[in-house]
Amino acid sequence: MQEQPPSETLRASGPPAERDAHEPTRPRARASTKLGAVLLILSGFFQVDCSAPRAVDADDGGGGTGGANRTEVEIDLGPGGDSGQDGGVHPLCGKGTCDPGTNAGCKALRNEMGFGGAGDDVQGLGGEMAVGQGGLLGWGGLPDVSEEVSACRVVPCSGDDCEAKRRCEPAGRGKELDPCFSPADCAPGLTCIGEGSSGVCRAYCCDGRCSGDSYCEVREQVGPELEVPVCVPYSNCSLDDPYPCPPGSLCSCGGQRACLLVGPRGRTACLVPGEKKQGEACTGAVAGECAAGYVCAKTLGCVAICRRSDTQNPCEPGFTCQVPADFPDGFGVCVGTRT
Repeated sequence: MQEQPPSETLRASGPPAERDAHEPTRPRARASTKLGAVLLILSGFFQVDCSAPRAVDADDGGGGTGGANRTEVEIDLGPGGDSGQDGGVHPLCGKGTCDPGTNAGCKALRNEMGFGGAGDDVQGLGGEMAVGQGGLLGWGGLPDVSEEVSACRVVPCSGDDCEAKRRCEPAGRGKELDPCFSPADCAPGLTCIGEGSSGVCRAYCCDGRCSGDSYCEVREQVGPELEVPVCVPYSNCSLDDPYPCPPGSLCSCGGQRACLLVGPRGRTACLVPGEKKQGEACTGAVAGECAAGYVCAKTLGCVAICRRSDTQNPCEPGFTCQVPADFPDGFGVCVGTRT
């Protein structure tokens, strides 16, 4: 009887059939070809879609700390000091064409205001008012100042649909953290925020971005009463602190302030929390939108912060404690399948 050629049928599962001892050895090239085909077929069975995060139920063992249960939950803390505004303008910064942070859109007003020019027929510093080089009233004899004497500022405005606007105004010379009594005392890019007995010059963060060891928070401005977003330093408080702090207890934050996540790598700060809880929409533009014990996720709204545990699921039924990327050690957020 003529020997039948070996079958070319491939199976993706199950053990291979035992080879007859008298069966001739197949050529190595054909074996390599068949092995490649098997791997190609199997790859279709085990293909994983990594394009979107997966919400894991509590039954999956989300209470543990193993890396197998991690999920890519996007938290609006941003890289570096970025709070996550992604280049948009905070609504408290109002409408306008200039940028308070970079001062783009404001021209130098040195000649127009008469700064730096020797007035006509005047004395030196401290002398009489005179017509400056720009032809307008100015202070003759003042020492020369930087070309950048115009600053983009957030100012109040009138009208039913207007609370604030951005416009160019004369700038001061106060640097960041210098004392001030009004925004006019601060250099371009800065405004005067009420701290201490007077105020302190702090950087605007109308785009939600801060540099260095700081984050974006809404503070009260000195002078024209207005709330504006500015960069303030982290306080590195403890997320384990209770809120409100019980009488007689020693907490990182006191009064009406709670310890909230405000920056990457678990950076925290003491600030007045919002009222939004699990699933309520948030923008992530500035810190403090969510209630104490919650943090803003880009697609899930405010989500509860949970302490990871090997023995039990710390979240409410239907949710499990998952660890987003770049989150503080020992903590996660409660993620579930229900909306």
